[in-house]
Amino acid sequence: MRRLFAGILAGASLLSCPAKAITPSEYLSTTQHTQAPLFWDFVASNAIPSWLTFTRASAETTALYTDAAGSAYTSFASAVPAITSAGLQIYYGTTTQYFLQNSAQNGSTIATQSAINLPTGTYVLWCTGGTGTSVLSAAVTAVGTGFSSQTCSSNSYQTIVITTAGTVSVTVTGTSGTGGGAGVINRVQLEKSSVPTPLIETSASTASRVADIITFSAASISYFQVPFCVVAEFTIPTYVSTVNLFGGSKAPGLTLGSTSGGQALITYAGISGSSTAVSTSPLTNGVIARAGGVFNPTGYMTSINGSVPVTGTSKIAVGYPASMSIGSVGGSITLNGNLSKIVISPGANYPIKAKTSAGAHLP
Repeated sequence: MRRLFAGILAGASLLSCPAKAITPSEYLSTTQHTQAPLFWDFVASNAIPSWLTFTRASAETTALYTDAAGSAYTSFASAVPAITSAGLQIYYGTTTQYFLQNSAQNGSTIATQSAINLPTGTYVLWCTGGTGTSVLSAAVTAVGTGFSSQTCSSNSYQTIVITTAGTVSVTVTGTSGTGGGAGVINRVQLEKSSVPTPLIETSASTASRVADIITFSAASISYFQVPFCVVAEFTIPTYVSTVNLFGGSKAPGLTLGSTSGGQALITYAGISGSSTAVSTSPLTNGVIARAGGVFNPTGYMTSINGSVPVTGTSKIAVGYPASMSIGSVGGSITLNGNLSKIVISPGANYPIKAKTSAGAHLP
């Protein structure tokens, strides 16, 4: 997610739609609007714009299972957006951490735990540390699958499925510490989730992280009245077997992110039709991607990373939704990554192929 100077609503966000010759490969119509596009660069501004509302009723960190041994991370208090050099971090959905005293950076001493009570469900176990460090999961009274040894320096994780509630053990190999040397273990996460998410710090009891909820103000929702265009720049730290998306809470909704195969996609879901464009090759974990779409009552056009636009004639609903949010579609499908820039432009005259290309100026 690239950098750009802070686009406040009275400045960069009020630039008009670019004027250029209309070509079938990039536009659906020549509709012109005088309303300026909404634009925001989360990295440059290090803030949430006035036309978005952010809530999260828990703390959040930036620590991931792919972090290098000895690396530091940032903790954000409840209701404080996690904005980093990668953009606004969005994780949608509640998950609970069951491994206690799990972060040396937070002052805990990481040690073997022999009786962790787990309800039925799917869990992810990961750790970070130097060479020679690992965690070994095993069933005690619980019944399940996936128990094994996990090397902390491997940038990977294990999935455990508990079919009968009970206790499990996690045996730690390594010495608790914040350094990156051999034999030093930095953090451990055992969370009830099907995908690895940022570290949830614990002390003497379990802890949960709830959803990052970002909603558009009532005034800004009017930008989603068709015809309109949207381009977003994002990264997803890892690709998993579920779809990571960006979108609206009610139809019409927009979604972008990755398929299970690591391809980017953008979808518009209207009342009587939808469209999907998929990138021609998988994206690279953590590498900036751009997706864009033009939507109007007669059809759609979508493009990923400068790809040849995909067009269709599905009828798109006229009007705009009662609410729009960033990070989820009805709370069931989520981004689980970072959003660095977003442009919502009225009208259908926006060059999405050019604007989704790497390095192109936004808005």
